[in-house]
Amino acid sequence: MNDFSIEETLDEIAVVSKRVSKLSKELVSTSRSLEQAAAKGDLNKLKSAAERLANLRNQIDAETESLTKSWLMNDAAVDSALETKLMDEVSGLLKRQGISVHRYGSGWSASLLMLRVESKSRSVKLDRSRLPTVRPSLIAAAVTDPRHRPSTRPEQFVETLYLAYRFAVGSNSLSNQPMRIGSSVPLSEVYKALTLHPETRREYSIESFTRDLYVLDQSGLSNTKDGMRMFFSASTSSKGGGGVLTVLDDNGAPHNYFAVAFREVE
Repeated sequence: MNDFSIEETLDEIAVVSKRVSKLSKELVSTSRSLEQAAAKGDLNKLKSAAERLANLRNQIDAETESLTKSWLMNDAAVDSALETKLMDEVSGLLKRQGISVHRYGSGWSASLLMLRVESKSRSVKLDRSRLPTVRPSLIAAAVTDPRHRPSTRPEQFVETLYLAYRFAVGSNSLSNQPMRIGSSVPLSEVYKALTLHPETRREYSIESFTRDLYVLDQSGLSNTKDGMRMFFSASTSSKGGGGVLTVLDDNGAPHNYFAVAFREVE
């Protein structure tokens, strides 16, 4: 297990499958020959077909045994490979295309997409989509597929962010923490307001939220339709401080976000 490749192992199994498929076709053909020889009482052909049938059975048994002995059939070995090997192979494939993969929280970041290996379901979460595959080449292809690019539009997200901000301001006021529109609110609180329903929070991770903040920030758009201007602020404890949200850009450089305020445009 020290020197192996998930991609190559899957390719080897595919080759075995093709050989078994070919043997199976020969098995069906030989079975028909055996049936015809028996019907005609042709013992010479019957003996030849029976010997051929036995030989095919041995070949199929050997191929099946090689398949069942693959480490991919061992749950513990698969768990280990997914945890320690999968993203290394994906990173290598993406690197050839000029895309860097960086460790980010409990997952990885690649071209502003969030990847998370889910060993239990034998799948990979790519942002909000689940990829039912652990083949490195398919995961790498999904990362570069335009259909999986971040789809949040800044002009829509700034409006959504403003609504969640207003809710967060109201919630803090009710909890005896005087707040008003224009005050800076921690983005972690805005995220909570945006994902009140547990299912929403499972589908829209804090990492995806932070990525959307970065996309909005980089767009240069800061005004809402009804004349409010957005202001991001950084915490004095931005370097690893509590409540600070961090996203990695394409070069792996961190961008920190702590609070947001919306104020009327004068």
